[in-house]
Amino acid sequence: MMPPKLVKETTAVVAKPIAKILNASIDQGCYHRAWKMGQVMPLFEKDDEFNKANYRPATVLPVLNNIDI
Repeated sequence: MMPPKLVKETTAVVAKPIAKILNASIDQGCYHRAWKMGQVMPLFEKDDEFNKANYRPATVLPVLNNIDI
């Protein structure tokens, strides 16, 4: 669960190891279980913020799921 800002700022250092991990995952045909899990957070929509009906669930996925190839 690395913050996106950390990944962006350390790209020069972490790009090759992350690429190796992702390529090995593709070659083996498996996807790490931890990368499939997300954290569900309430997301405010409108009106009264104290009414729980005004929130909807949003899943926050690990940052490595959002890498564009």
